[in-house]
Amino acid sequence: MLKTFNFLLTGLVLGFTSGISPGPLFTLLISETLKSGKKGGIAVALAPLITDAPIVLFVLFILTNIKGNRYIISAFAFLGAAYLIYLAILNFRIKGYSADDSGNKHSLKQGVITNFLNPHPYMFWLTIGSALIINSLNVNIAALILFLAGFYSMLVGSKILIALFVDKAKTLINSKLYLIIMKILGAVLIAFAFVIAYDGIKLLI
Repeated sequence: MLKTFNFLLTGLVLGFTSGISPGPLFTLLISETLKSGKKGGIAVALAPLITDAPIVLFVLFILTNIKGNRYIISAFAFLGAAYLIYLAILNFRIKGYSADDSGNKHSLKQGVITNFLNPHPYMFWLTIGSALIINSLNVNIAALILFLAGFYSMLVGSKILIALFVDKAKTLINSKLYLIIMKILGAVLIAFAFVIAYDGIKLLI
């Protein structure tokens, strides 16, 4: 029983750490919350619930069937870097403050694409995540369920709280400051694009 609940604790800690860690999805979360309100931010926060199941299955498949899996993940890295640059360009093109609260579907789409093309979830599940899945299954199925429940409740929950906080804080932002923040976030996305591309290159070396 103690081993089973240890996996819950592990999931909670890893989920919270992942949820508040800076990264492409985190930056997009702030950007979309400022553009589309809390609905847009929450939509981005929910993206891992859509993307991670296919990612985990894909990772388990390449672990057991494909020797050159690093080349596949490298390709995702380059595609992800290109997509982040595209999102950054959208931020740079913003001309004025928008309080539109109806862009949640568009935000969810951007969040899903960003997470699918981000190599970091693949690397997490290739290393730490896959080992935890196997170890939890060696204990019992409840350990796996508790691990995943803890991980995603904190991963998504922490991002939702951040979106709600940013949505409240944006009332203090005027139009000029809004444009500056969006351009800064665009620059951050470009920086992450270079980091991800560099990760992709390292996988090929």
